Amino acid sequence: MRSTVSPLSCRSRSVFGKPGALGEVINDINGDVCHIDITDTTAVEVVAAKAGYRHRVTGAHAINTDTAVGTIVQIRTGTTVIGNLFVAPFVAAAPGDSTDDDEYSMPLIGDVGANINVICVTTSAQVRVSVQGVTVKAS
Repeated sequence: MRSTVSPLSCRSRSVFGKPGALGEVINDINGDVCHIDITDTTAVEVVAAKAGYRHRVTGAHAINTDTAVGTIVQIRTGTTVIGNLFVAPFVAAAPGDSTDDDEYSMPLIGDVGANINVICVTTSAQVRVSVQGVTVKAS
């Protein structure tokens, strides 16, 4: 049985469509267009649930614009934490500390039919998050 694979689509927003390796149409994601802003400790959906499919997160990027508060950003499948990013407060003299780029050699695997959410664990954090990966048909 062939599996169907397509890049994660952030809230179903795609930039380009092209034939995939298995002949289906897949959508490329542009991190400049596909991002989520989080303020405070409310979970925000990055990738919508799709019945019969599972999301695999292969990378994530976070940048903190808050000058006083650092935070941990949790990556979740539904309400289960599958990964974390740490971002320090933004300091103009050392802006690199306020970002975190992670590539996962072993993808963070979401539950079948579940969405991918991100949430800050610190009150008043102001973070922009981008998530990359693929969506595969569950077997």
